[in-house]
Amino acid sequence: MYGILLVATALGVAIGCPPDTTPRAAAAVTVPYPEALDDAATIVLKIERALDGEATLDWGRLDSDLNEATRAVSGFLSAHPEDLPGRLLQVRLGRLLDLVQPVPVTMDSTGVHVGGNLNRHADLHADLDRILAEAPGLSEALYLKARLYATRHPIIDEHGFSIELNWPAALECAEEALELVPTERRYRELYALGLSHLGRPDSALAALEHGGLEDSLLGRLWRDLGRIPIPSGATRDADTESTMAEMLGSQIGPYGSERVRAYKVADEATELETLFRSRWPDFAWIRSEGEAETAMQFLRVRKDDYQPVRSEDEGEKYANRGEGIMLMTMVRDPAPGFEDKAGRVLMLVNYRRE
Repeated sequence: MYGILLVATALGVAIGCPPDTTPRAAAAVTVPYPEALDDAATIVLKIERALDGEATLDWGRLDSDLNEATRAVSGFLSAHPEDLPGRLLQVRLGRLLDLVQPVPVTMDSTGVHVGGNLNRHADLHADLDRILAEAPGLSEALYLKARLYATRHPIIDEHGFSIELNWPAALECAEEALELVPTERRYRELYALGLSHLGRPDSALAALEHGGLEDSLLGRLWRDLGRIPIPSGATRDADTESTMAEMLGSQIGPYGSERVRAYKVADEATELETLFRSRWPDFAWIRSEGEAETAMQFLRVRKDDYQPVRSEDEGEKYANRGEGIMLMTMVRDPAPGFEDKAGRVLMLVNYRRE
């Protein structure tokens, strides 16, 4: 049986999370999914883990699996419309559909054209708000709201069309869930990720340490980042980071957003090389023939030890083993509408698996 944790504890007012004024209580019970939804829950969990980079998936079966789960959940809720575990599973399934079957949006001289229900992301939040109104203190519903806020989705408002996510609201909902169940690893990691995305890396690592997760994979990824020198004056390029993380997907493993860093830098490649040699004396850029402005290097990672490699092939070998961090620098030419992206970029991609 797959379970959800129901904690009968009131929540405070939080950004994006519905207020609750129920008196606090200490009781907690596990409410299992109905047996009729076991197969659907298995499908949803399998796809969630694959999208999170934690498992492989037969992508050729994705549509049929989603259709099977959708039929099972819809059929069950038609007969049992008030069933809370079933409704939560429906939200989890809706989030997956939002990710793998995005609403088609096109733009031309006449404006923005939407080929589906652009409000379905908001509809999932509304479903969770109704669940929380009926069952205040349902930690799993708060966790799902946090995940929804941290999921990129299209919107159209007075400013036009955009792809957005809301980390402040995700952080608040994750914190509420964590207060209810401090031992739940998923809640703690999502809370820590919210802190990281809001520019509080030290607090993020401290949140993991408070839960005994400092040596988890996420904690190691963050410590790796803290040990690689970054030139003064460098500025993060969040758009490039998210694009690269999505492009690499399952190739780099779980926590993709924490594995990629992109910085706009004023330093030349030789100055960056000097900076890295202050940390690793034998560091030297590897350059491809004819690529004057592009260079890379890999660090082989063994626990907390980092060593530059001698060739690109050697670096790729360690990356494929989950033992490498790639550093790359390049110069981007200005493009119409993206002039602010022009100039030298320093990128880090962490392939660590453990």
